[in-house]
Amino acid sequence: MKWTDQYTYSSSTLKSVDFVDRSTGWAAGDAGSLLFTADSGLSWQKKDPVPGTGPFDWKSISFASSSVGWLVGNAASILYTTDEGHTWQFQSISFNPPPPPPPPPPSPRPPSPHPYPQPPTSHHLPDLLLGGPFPVYMAILHPPHLTLLPAHLRHLQAHRPPHRPPA
Repeated sequence: MKWTDQYTYSSSTLKSVDFVDRSTGWAAGDAGSLLFTADSGLSWQKKDPVPGTGPFDWKSISFASSSVGWLVGNAASILYTTDEGHTWQFQSISFNPPPPPPPPPPSPRPPSPHPYPQPPTSHHLPDLLLGGPFPVYMAILHPPHLTLLPAHLRHLQAHRPPHRPPA
């Protein structure tokens, strides 16, 4: 393979080149440089993708086919063409993804088989967590005693006195 210099007659730095086929190619670079060749780079034509918008520093150019291509530049600019580069349009982009959907409403708590403590005549009442889905207090019930502890001290219930059935 032999490399030869090709002159674009542009004083700007070119940063990206893409050829659609052996003869048709594009080059893009600083200060709005956008060049087109139809003769394998022997001659280049300057193109102005969006007249009147001022020069962008183009970073990359890529064509998916002879008619469809993208041009990426500074200031988050992306342009695309669908007509072989005759006209270019800004591609809308979003840097912030859409917010996630709201969480589903909390499911109702299943009914407890014992919604209320056993009657006071019982020799043992179950432990209770008070404060809804995020317990604030824990009740340890041993008639005639009731002990309230902060819920985060739940591990202390293992140290309660042993159960003694009524005499």
